[in-house]
Amino acid sequence: MPMASHRDFLDWDTPALPAAVGWLAGRHTRDGVLDLSGQLLVLPGARAGRRLLELLVDHATAHSLRLVPPTTLTVGALPEQLYVSQKPFADDLVQRCAWVTALQESPAESLEDVCHQRPGDDPRGWIELADLLRRQHRELAGDGLNFADVAACEMLDPLPRERRRWEILHEIQRRYLDTLEDLSLWDRQTARLVAIELNECHAPCDIVLIGTVDINHSTRQMLESEHVTDRVTALVHAPENLADRFDQLGCLVPLHWRQPAVPPSDHVVQVADRPDDQAAAIAAWLSRLPGPLRADDITLGIADESMVPVVARQMADCHVATRWVQEAALSETRPWRLLETIADCLSSISTHDSGAKITADQDGSDDNGDNDEVGITVAYEPLAALWRHPDFNAWLQAQLDPDLDPVISLDDFRAEHLAASIKLPRQLDTTGDTPGTLQQSLHLLFGLLDPLFDLENSPLRPLPEWAVPLTRLLSLVYSGREADRDDRNGHVLLAASRHIQNAIGLVAAIPAAVAPNLDAIEAIRLSLESAAGETIPARAEPDAVEMVGWLELPLDDAPVLAVVGVNEG
Repeated sequence: MPMASHRDFLDWDTPALPAAVGWLAGRHTRDGVLDLSGQLLVLPGARAGRRLLELLVDHATAHSLRLVPPTTLTVGALPEQLYVSQKPFADDLVQRCAWVTALQESPAESLEDVCHQRPGDDPRGWIELADLLRRQHRELAGDGLNFADVAACEMLDPLPRERRRWEILHEIQRRYLDTLEDLSLWDRQTARLVAIELNECHAPCDIVLIGTVDINHSTRQMLESEHVTDRVTALVHAPENLADRFDQLGCLVPLHWRQPAVPPSDHVVQVADRPDDQAAAIAAWLSRLPGPLRADDITLGIADESMVPVVARQMADCHVATRWVQEAALSETRPWRLLETIADCLSSISTHDSGAKITADQDGSDDNGDNDEVGITVAYEPLAALWRHPDFNAWLQAQLDPDLDPVISLDDFRAEHLAASIKLPRQLDTTGDTPGTLQQSLHLLFGLLDPLFDLENSPLRPLPEWAVPLTRLLSLVYSGREADRDDRNGHVLLAASRHIQNAIGLVAAIPAAVAPNLDAIEAIRLSLESAAGETIPARAEPDAVEMVGWLELPLDDAPVLAVVGVNEG
């Protein structure tokens, strides 16, 4: 029988990370060398890992030691260190496409038992159904289960229809895994379960869990497996007399935390109602702090992320610089909003029998005449939103006479005709002596968007074929633009462009066997969704007070702390 993992307790009289440095130094310092090369340090978040390395460097410098650094990673990245992957992992976009393929290859009568109505020719319907199954697959895998395990559950004995539903879901799951197998790819969550089932988990070195109070079931199974468990040490930041509140891996035992170990004193709690009131309370608290303090002596804990802009604004009003982990949400950046607005504009386009001129459609209805030439109807609102996008507007303005304003021309047309949409011929004539600003602007717009829609042929293409047109569109709009990476706006623009281009690269790499046929609108949306998980890291600001989220807060070692947005727990 394998030995169990070890637990060591780091008392609360010292912050967790400095205490962990002392623990590591006491066990791995020999002959003037602090050698941590054989240690895999696992922490709840990346910020704690970076701070731990800083403290190790400080300790080595202060004691004239040569530091051989450890490997640090987060709990989420730990499982792949404990087994050998036999194949490359499918990225998230390939997984989504493989789920769509598995669903579309399922018998129609089976799908009716799962979703009541087959999506049919609706690509977004297939994608949303695939995402639903993918999320369920990931959640169950975190608990060490698959769809077959649910179908076999005794709780479903009195519910035969529900059991049949899970059996069908397992068939789809099996089809999904077979699809990846045909592509010589692996599903990451399933690979972990297989490694556990076949007892293939091994520890590459000693593993030290630092403050990891929440580990999912499948990762626990790996840490507790035969060839891993005796190389695992959990450092628990608590006095040893609270040992019964933590399990062998240092995770919380929820039943024993119904009452806090140290109830907060009344003098450290201040009740504030609205977000603005809470931010004002933080400002007042800062003003009362004694003595000169450096920015890195203070941490503002943000339990509710919606409070970040409120607190940052209040601090700015008090001339206190703050720093949050991300500079901006990717969905708020200009390149993201450009593609999003283009997709909205494309989705509003319809065809009609064309005349020769630009005309207005007051109610947005199609008014087909007798002309055989195909024209375009585009809704005013998404068109106006696109023209007002700063980067698109700059590109459009650069193609026109400096005295012409395309936004004013569009608004004047709307005001004159009360237009809900605009009708125009497919090919606009701009060769006359004095083509109007609106006519020139629309001509430029549809010249830019022309590769994204085809009125004569099907708008559907295999997903990877949209990568080149989307890249070319972004290149045209942003060519010649200069951005200063040391400036906030330049930093955000460059980072957002990089993330979105990487996502388009994933679109280009989708294997043909699982590539869905989509129009440009869905291709844009899938590209953006593939980038949605990326963040734009905040720039380094040495004189800024750090704002820290709840995940990183327990291991923060600043001597002065205020937490805002604590409503329960």
